[in-house]
Amino acid sequence: KDPPGISLEMLEHLRAVFEALVPLIPKLSSPTLMEHPRLKGVPFMPCLPPDDDSGAALFLPHRTAFSAQHAHRALSPAIGIIKPMDYTIKMLAEACSVPKEPGAKVVAELLCNQPEGTCSDLAVTLAVELAGRIRAGEERPACIMVPTSTGTVELVAQVYIDDAPWQQGNIKRLHPRISAEDGFLLGCTSVRAELIRQCEDDTALASASIDSTGSMDSRKAAPAGGDGDAFGQEADLVSQVMQLLQEYGDSADLVKEFVQNADDAGA
Repeated sequence: KDPPGISLEMLEHLRAVFEALVPLIPKLSSPTLMEHPRLKGVPFMPCLPPDDDSGAALFLPHRTAFSAQHAHRALSPAIGIIKPMDYTIKMLAEACSVPKEPGAKVVAELLCNQPEGTCSDLAVTLAVELAGRIRAGEERPACIMVPTSTGTVELVAQVYIDDAPWQQGNIKRLHPRISAEDGFLLGCTSVRAELIRQCEDDTALASASIDSTGSMDSRKAAPAGGDGDAFGQEADLVSQVMQLLQEYGDSADLVKEFVQNADDAGA
C-alpha cells in the first residue's frame, strides 16, 4: 500500500511538534526515542513524497533511511527517505535510530512480502538495493527472494544466473535487470555451475554403477533427479557416451573411426 501523505500545511504543524521535542532529546535517559517509557517512540517519519504536490509521505521509522542507492520515488511505497535539508526532522530521525541506508534485513523482509507470483519494478529495485547492503558488509539475511525473468518472485535457491542462454529447459532465471554480480551476492547459482555440478554427480554415479566386467547397469546409472526432467536437458550425457563406446565393439572399430574423421576433415 502507498504510505499516507500529508499536505504542506499539515507538515508545518507536525514540524512545530517535532521542534518542541528536539531540545528534550539530549536530556532523555533512554538511548533513543523508540525506547522512551512515556513517549514510546514516534509512530511515523515524514519523508520525501512520491510526487511534488504533497508535503510529505509518512513511513514507519524502521522502513525509513537517510539515503539509498535508488531515488526515493523508485523505493516508494516500501522505503521512505528523510528530507535531507530539514534539520528538525533529521534530528528527530537520528533520535529514533533511523539508519543511514535501509538495512539488509528490512529490505529482505520487504522482498518476501511482495505479492506472491508477481514481479514489479519495486521488487527489482529492492533486490539491487539488498545486494548493495550485502556488498557493503552487512550479513546476508537467511531468507531472500528475488525476481525472475518470467515475472515472478522466487526463493533465491531456486533461481539461476543466466550465463548459458543456449540452455533450454524449465529453469528459473534471474531477472535481466539484476547483474550477475548482484545475483551472486544475493545467493543465486549460475546455470553453468549447476550443469557442472549435475554432470559431476552423474559421472560419480555412473562410475559406481560399473561392475567388475566393465558393463554398466542402466538402472543404477539413472540421473539423481528420479522421474523428473534433468536440469535444462532431456538425456543423461554420461549414459549416452557409455552406450556409444559399447556400440563400437573392439579397438579396431575405434581406429577406423579416427581414420574416417581425419579423412572427413581433409587431413
